[in-house]
Amino acid sequence: MGAWVIHFVLIICLKILFDIIPGVSQETSWTLTNISYMFGSYLMFHWVRGVPFDFNAGAYDNLNMWEQIDNGAQYTPAKKFLLSVPIVLFLVSTHYTHYDLTYFTINVMATLAVVIPKLPALHRLRIGLFNTNPEDR
Repeated sequence: MGAWVIHFVLIICLKILFDIIPGVSQETSWTLTNISYMFGSYLMFHWVRGVPFDFNAGAYDNLNMWEQIDNGAQYTPAKKFLLSVPIVLFLVSTHYTHYDLTYFTINVMATLAVVIPKLPALHRLRIGLFNTNPEDR
């Protein structure tokens, strides 16, 4: 649970960072916060494979971080939390962009790009031009 706090800290830091940039409106700031968090989340949980340590003899080399959480079990508290954070951030950013269609479209596309790979139906499924299929061992 202690690691969960870092997500809120990152979101708050991103929001403050984009707020102090001159000429950036609140709507743009929320959208940039949403996009930045979603990009980082996708990169960390769905793009990078393996583990940074070599204590497992390569057992997780073909799995991304999302597939390694709780040994791949679905609907655990950690996975529910990590699925809910992008959705809540999307709802907050949509509210503070005053439901503008352009901002909404950008925010929903960023959110879908992070939420869809987290669905149980897509567990260990690789879709993408630059993301090759893992080799089975």
